[in-house]
Amino acid sequence: MDHEEEFLSNFFTLVSQLCFDKAKESVEKEKESCRSMQMGAWGMLLADLPQIAVAERSYADLGFFHTKNKGFLRKDNSLRAIYESSRTDLRRLEESTRGTYAIEATVAEVSGQLCQFVTARIQLIDFYEKMYSMGINSKAIKYQELLQVMTGIVDIHSLSCSHLSLIAIKTALTLECEILLELLNAQIEVQNWRFLPSLMALYGAQTRMSAWERTLQSKERIQFGSFFLFS
Repeated sequence: MDHEEEFLSNFFTLVSQLCFDKAKESVEKEKESCRSMQMGAWGMLLADLPQIAVAERSYADLGFFHTKNKGFLRKDNSLRAIYESSRTDLRRLEESTRGTYAIEATVAEVSGQLCQFVTARIQLIDFYEKMYSMGINSKAIKYQELLQVMTGIVDIHSLSCSHLSLIAIKTALTLECEILLELLNAQIEVQNWRFLPSLMALYGAQTRMSAWERTLQSKERIQFGSFFLFS
């Protein structure tokens, strides 16, 4: 594995483990070590990575439910806006990196696949907001509708983020989506008085939650029981 791919793998592993400060520190150290050389596309990718860490921290803290700060002459600083800004920067970097060196090919590929990851995050934000809106505006949540939305997200992104450097965040994304699918299926089975299938779905969700928790090796953790709330 090249130095750049090893660095990216370590960075995204830290992000997936919720070690956001360590992830940003690793970027600063990499910038410092490369200061004496012409970084080009690699330097531009390094400049984009801290914003990914910031967005992921806010996502883990359910930042998309926070009051949005947008007004006259004030830039939208919501979590969705941060992800959309990152996606724009990464897409621009991917399109502008057309060199023949291995590092440029890596930057272009990783940038393009990070766009896929960020798009999945934006779609998940839409999902959580939709679920929250249903919970406060209607007496009965339409779980079948939510299941269709989540199934669509899974289908779209099942083959995304395949680069070796992105394995850690792809794993976390996959587990999150699978947990949501299992919980939605469990709720639908309960509504239809099918208790054994609902228990099997709950077991599937619990198994994946345990697998996700085992990937976290830091003290910066979230309580998964409070992350997934269904009424």
